[in-house]
Amino acid sequence: MVDFKEKVYLAYKEIVDNGLVIGSWGNVSCYIESSEIIIITPSGISIDNLSPKKMVSIDVFGNIIDTYSKPSVDMDIHLEIYKGFSGVGSVIHTHSEYATIFSQAKLSIPCVGTTHSDYFYNDIPLVNDLNKDEIDNEFEMNSGKSIVNFFNDNEINPLHMKAALLPSHGPVVWGESIEDAVESAIVLEHISKLAYRTLMLKNPKMDSNLIDKHFFRKHGKDKYYGQ
Repeated sequence: MVDFKEKVYLAYKEIVDNGLVIGSWGNVSCYIESSEIIIITPSGISIDNLSPKKMVSIDVFGNIIDTYSKPSVDMDIHLEIYKGFSGVGSVIHTHSEYATIFSQAKLSIPCVGTTHSDYFYNDIPLVNDLNKDEIDNEFEMNSGKSIVNFFNDNEINPLHMKAALLPSHGPVVWGESIEDAVESAIVLEHISKLAYRTLMLKNPKMDSNLIDKHFFRKHGKDKYYGQ
């Protein structure tokens, strides 16, 4: 039987090892569809003090199933994405440096190269700001809803764009599996760095035909990338 707590722990360790998390500034979850259980990292515990048994099991309503630790404070962001996006099996939130720079500047991450378009179809969107009432009441839930609502309003396929930026906050990524979500998180930070440094030199615009070619050769129904 798959030990999902071990998988979540190892995913968290991987994003820490890749420099995406300082201290406890990040969280990982996975959704077990067969039992409708979500495993999520605990709140405020750094990797040095973490272990698989400290991962928290919750149901789809956020009720704690085991009580070893409190779940991540950002639990409701994860829950809203699972509820809003079909096919998502894992969610990751970090404050990785370059992606967070774009979040704090309130800028989307432009698609200016094929490295970006191999993984994300077009610009990484910056979602809408929350109003005072949304911040004061159910902040985390409203943050998750802001991502889902933005994607729905702009007809963005969440399995073609597995990332979003929360304004003044940081990136959220997801994937069809926990491995997919970890890859999205790592690649997002790399392409954020490339975009930042590219924009230091000039403000390029990538050919949309080239974006289509690179994304769909890897993800489309007629994909031919890989074995």
